[in-house]
Amino acid sequence: MEETGDKSFAELFEQSFKKPTHLEPGQKVEAVIVKITDEWVFLDLGDKSEGCLDRKELLDANGNLTVAEGDRVSAYFLSSENNERVFTTRVSGGAAGSQFLEDAFHSRIPVEGVAEKEIKGGYEIKIAGSVRGFCPFSQMGLRRADNPQDVIGKKLLFNITEYRDNGRSLVLSNRRVLEEERERIREEL
Repeated sequence: MEETGDKSFAELFEQSFKKPTHLEPGQKVEAVIVKITDEWVFLDLGDKSEGCLDRKELLDANGNLTVAEGDRVSAYFLSSENNERVFTTRVSGGAAGSQFLEDAFHSRIPVEGVAEKEIKGGYEIKIAGSVRGFCPFSQMGLRRADNPQDVIGKKLLFNITEYRDNGRSLVLSNRRVLEEERERIREEL
């Protein structure tokens, strides 16, 4: 039997008949970047599955692309539009409106936020440029910080744990994101 890399011809032949896996909104995937255009980054999800990601999400503060073709990225499935799977790395920036935040809440997609200031019981977090949320002390980090001021001004990822009044009242958790990441690393080991 002819061997191709680590897999035999029979295994590769069997794999070619597998249907693309069904993804749920918010599901996290690891993908390989196969093509980068002026607007989109195209992803290979394996199992004959493909998707795309807005190129703007992978730019640094100076507008430089932070990835190259062949790199692996973690992304969250948003939706399927016109038989095309759309992904995001996180909800952030001024374009993240109320609908994106609601989708992030229901799908458990992390949102990027900055701890603005310490307030009674926790922190005021600024998300998507202008939206404000609340993160209790108990939900900031895996354990309580010795100096709560150390968090101020830091850009962190949060899960939205409560979404009320059409996005005007958000309760956030940085701890949940960190726990999920720790669990993912534990499973890989």
